[in-house]
Amino acid sequence: MTPELLAPAGSPEALLAAIRCGADAVYLGGGAFNARAGAKNFSRTALPEAGRLCKLHNVKLYFTLNTLLTDRELQQAMALAEEAIEAGADAIIVQDLGLLRLLHIAYPALPLHASTQCSTQTAQGMALLKELGASRCIVPRELTREELAALAASAPLEPEAFVHGALCMSVSGQCLLSFALGGRSGNRGACAQPCRLPWAVDSGQRTVDSYSLSLKDLSLLEEVNRPPLNQMAALKIEGRQKRPEYVAAAVTAFRRALDGTMSPVSGEDLRRTFSRSGFTKGYYKAQRDKSMFGVRRKEDAAPPDTLRRMAALYAKDTPRVALEERLCANSAPTRIDNAPQRQLSTVNCQLSTVLRFLSPAQIPHALPEHAQIFLPCDTPPEVLSKHRAQVVIPAGVFGDYDKILARLRRAKQAGAALAMAQTLDGIALAHEAGLVPIAGEGMNLLNSASLEALQALGAAGAVLSAEITPAQVRDLRAQMAIGAMVYGRLALMLCRNCPVKAQIGCKACGAGKSLIDRKGAAFPLRCENGCAKVYNSRPLWLADVQGKLPTLSFRLFSFTIEGREECASVLRAYQNGEACKGEFTRGWLR
Repeated sequence: MTPELLAPAGSPEALLAAIRCGADAVYLGGGAFNARAGAKNFSRTALPEAGRLCKLHNVKLYFTLNTLLTDRELQQAMALAEEAIEAGADAIIVQDLGLLRLLHIAYPALPLHASTQCSTQTAQGMALLKELGASRCIVPRELTREELAALAASAPLEPEAFVHGALCMSVSGQCLLSFALGGRSGNRGACAQPCRLPWAVDSGQRTVDSYSLSLKDLSLLEEVNRPPLNQMAALKIEGRQKRPEYVAAAVTAFRRALDGTMSPVSGEDLRRTFSRSGFTKGYYKAQRDKSMFGVRRKEDAAPPDTLRRMAALYAKDTPRVALEERLCANSAPTRIDNAPQRQLSTVNCQLSTVLRFLSPAQIPHALPEHAQIFLPCDTPPEVLSKHRAQVVIPAGVFGDYDKILARLRRAKQAGAALAMAQTLDGIALAHEAGLVPIAGEGMNLLNSASLEALQALGAAGAVLSAEITPAQVRDLRAQMAIGAMVYGRLALMLCRNCPVKAQIGCKACGAGKSLIDRKGAAFPLRCENGCAKVYNSRPLWLADVQGKLPTLSFRLFSFTIEGREECASVLRAYQNGEACKGEFTRGWLR
């Protein structure tokens, strides 16, 4: 069976281009709560017309509600979903786990697609999405051909893979760079793309002369008729903020490739319509190196003659079905307001002060009373036992599920009972290893419904999103232990293609390098299970404003680049309510 070709529709004209050039389905957003707030999108009055047009041409319409939500926004998001369903939406694309669960409870027959921002990399993580109501998972762009093949063989949900368009440097859903640097959240649809600006690897000279966080665009045109891509449920083209000529070119090229017919769009046409220094297959072929990096250059700009030829591709309408298909009775799913809900977990989790270290060498000799230590799960079992430590599961699991599971089982034998997870893959790993999961800040928990969703999956506690505000914390209704980071460098990106490794190699990195932005600030990088985490240039510091913090079950201290003495100094400063002696950020206390 040929995979569904899914195209972006960021505007009514782009929708026409997608439909007329042969897309099987389109994805589009409304006026709020979609991950491309910068696209033109569809108003309340334009949405029904978009639905009518799709039905006329036998094209499926997937509506995007794929941002994080606060408690006060959930009702509005549910209302917007209802409008989309009435307009003919065939599925809703969702990032927020709470909204996913609420939509499934209200509309059990409605197909729900888990956004790539859910950061779900394994079949076991997908199984948890299925428990929450998802029918499809849009998998990360960073997966290799072999990892996609494994998912094609074992995924409990329909797998959907990107085949063309922009690549983010960070795993989707694990990026806070735009939020931290300018307050524009990618998880809330307002990414300012600071990664496309000049960044350099700190090689001792501290000069910014490269674009170390900017990747070329993805294109897998030559691969779509071979396994595992031809075993995917859907192949997705990125680009809701792109012009309709781009949509026409990409859809035509991929439609003809899937159908095995001659295409009027060449690979050069695709490159000239939009690319960044051309295209890459680096993630797909597991060739994660410097060749994947690129920027938008003058020679990448689309010339007028190319745009005119691409525009001609969708100039004429060609309905796929007779006019009577749109006169059929409305088959929209019915809302159920009093559906039974799954029993929530009642696991008791006693946490007050959580100290998370990247290395046991950082642990001070004197610790706060009742402090609980968390260490990486690859820490030797005897060290875990010595410190009575719990474990942290890496955010980048990808093809290493079994290897990490073995580490977790050894940790359990060493006395660990809790495992902090940054993704649903980690939640699944914790359960399989016999450990109680604690959701980390990478789970992006911003509302009560999301906390209930994690509780339904057996989590006993959660670190709240770094994007939350004190007022939003006070809005939460939680039956589980909830905490927030009060000290530490926020993880801003999770990169499977390490920019340091790509630019200067691991040997030159040594104990860890930094990225330098155009203002000269240094952002440390540290390795984690084959991925690199980029940390903020300044730590979060709330020691002197602790009286302003909302009520929390526990507080998280996250130590990354600090030595043992600095860790001890930080803990003393918090005990005494001292002001920070260097640069710092107030983070979520805003």
